[in-house]
Amino acid sequence: MLGEPSPGSPLIPSLLYSFFQLEFCCVTVAILVGAVAERGRLMPAMFFVFLWVTLVYAPVACWAWNVNGWASKFGVLDFAGGGPVEIGSGVGGLAYAWVIGHRNERELVNFRPHNVTLVTLGTFMLWLQCRVSIRRKPSSRVRGSQLLYRCIHRRYCLVFGE
Repeated sequence: MLGEPSPGSPLIPSLLYSFFQLEFCCVTVAILVGAVAERGRLMPAMFFVFLWVTLVYAPVACWAWNVNGWASKFGVLDFAGGGPVEIGSGVGGLAYAWVIGHRNERELVNFRPHNVTLVTLGTFMLWLQCRVSIRRKPSSRVRGSQLLYRCIHRRYCLVFGE
C-alpha cells in the first residue's frame, strides 16, 4: 500500500520516509524565513525559498542523509540535521538578510514584543496534546496516515518533554 522500503530502513515505507524528509525541509525553511522578519515581502521570499530549497537544501541533504552521499561515504552521521538544517538555514538566512539590508527606521518606531500570554498558551496546548497522544497505545495495524500523524506529533514531545 505504501510502496517499497525506504533507503533509510527496510522497515519504513518510502512514502513515510519522504514525509519525514519534507518535515525537515519545512523546519529549515521556517528558520530561514526568520531572516525576513518584518522587512521583506512575501512573494520575493517565496521565490527565494523555492530556489534555495532546490539549489542548496536538496543537494546538502542528499550529501548528508543519502546512503550514496559523499558525506555519508566519509562516515558522517547526522541524525538531528545539524548540517542541512541548522548550518544550511543559518547561512541561507544570513545571506538573505544581507541581501535585504537593514530595517527602516519607520519600522522600528512601533516595535513591541509579542504577546507573552498567547505564546505561553500555545506552548501549553502543544505540551498537553503531546501528553495525551503518548498515553494512547497504538494498535498493531496502523494505517500510514495515522503513523505519519503520530510521528509528526511525537516530534513535539522531544521539545516539550518526555
